[in-house]
Amino acid sequence: MAIQGLDSLWQDGYPVYHARFFHRPPRVVTLFFVVAFLIQCLYAGILVVGLRRAGQQDPVPEGVNPDDLPSLSIVVAAHNEADTIPPLLRALASQTHPNLDIILVNDASTDETGRILTDWADDHASARVIERRGSAAPNKKKAIAEGVAAARHDIIAQTDADCVPPTVWSERLAASHAQCDRPVLLIGYSPVEPETGLLNRWSRYETWQTGAFTAAAAAIGHPYMAVGRNLSAAKQVYLDVDNDIAGDDLLSGDDDLFVQAARRTGSATIRPLVDPSTFVPTRGADSWLSWLQQKRRHVSAGRAYAPSTAAVLTLYHSSHVLLWLAPILLGSLGVGLLAARLLFHSLVIGEATRTLGEDDLAAFFPIGEVLTALYHVLVVPFGLMSPPDTWKS
Repeated sequence: MAIQGLDSLWQDGYPVYHARFFHRPPRVVTLFFVVAFLIQCLYAGILVVGLRRAGQQDPVPEGVNPDDLPSLSIVVAAHNEADTIPPLLRALASQTHPNLDIILVNDASTDETGRILTDWADDHASARVIERRGSAAPNKKKAIAEGVAAARHDIIAQTDADCVPPTVWSERLAASHAQCDRPVLLIGYSPVEPETGLLNRWSRYETWQTGAFTAAAAAIGHPYMAVGRNLSAAKQVYLDVDNDIAGDDLLSGDDDLFVQAARRTGSATIRPLVDPSTFVPTRGADSWLSWLQQKRRHVSAGRAYAPSTAAVLTLYHSSHVLLWLAPILLGSLGVGLLAARLLFHSLVIGEATRTLGEDDLAAFFPIGEVLTALYHVLVVPFGLMSPPDTWKS
């Protein structure tokens, strides 16, 4: 015998709330998820169009005499990189550009980084070491700023201590600058070196995904980010936008803010580089904790993004996460929307991975999409609400 008042809460063996919402959701809820699906399709289309345009406008010329290239300064900031920086130094010593000015900024390192840099610079006439000491805490943005200020040449390239630029990297960057009539900002790609394990595969996938959208957005005239592992601009661009960059308290992401400021002020023509000869590989994190700390630092820069940029990114990622919830809230219709989204993106990802030389990542697509959704639910809010207070340990 049913308890009076409770029998009305059940219908056809299901709770009324479940029956009405999960099996027969209100039309407005269904429409909400359909709009999320359409947003995902729109962004996928923008990705394809942008990457194709990036390939067409890639300004890296072939067959240029190195002696005819403009001189170039390379700036690297390093903090406690004694274990990782030797491969970079070997790569810098092998650059084919004939007239380089290499500035190595030792940002208050407490290990052997300073000695390694000094010993290497003593053996290479084109290299100099700048020491950042004093009471100030290590800060990558300020270290880069000091390196830029000390640069002798009008064109600057940035990379990181854990990267290995190809031998023609600086030559190709200089050639790209040489063919532009006005100051240019070049946004390069920096893939994670392939290794075994889920962490490496996921790190490569997330880096590729970010790089693909970065290149596509720049190609269609809406650049919003870059990575300091592979970035180049005229020195005047750095000086012009320096006072226009927000977030002096941020420990990472100043490359994104630099690009956004350059676009806002019109200080430079901003172009992506998708030529494989310009890609600068980097080592991936060696543990999940290290990866989390790195991402927390990178994500924290989002607090200083322009509202319009933050809104566009939020729209994409929130609609992506919503579609993973659709099967729970919409039943079979939700399953269909999610399946259609995955199918549509699977057609896009093949071309997108080939463009950036990451063909093998196409097979990681299903797992990568699940991890991407979890990343934006768990890691991104953590980085935005609880930014780190140190660059590196």
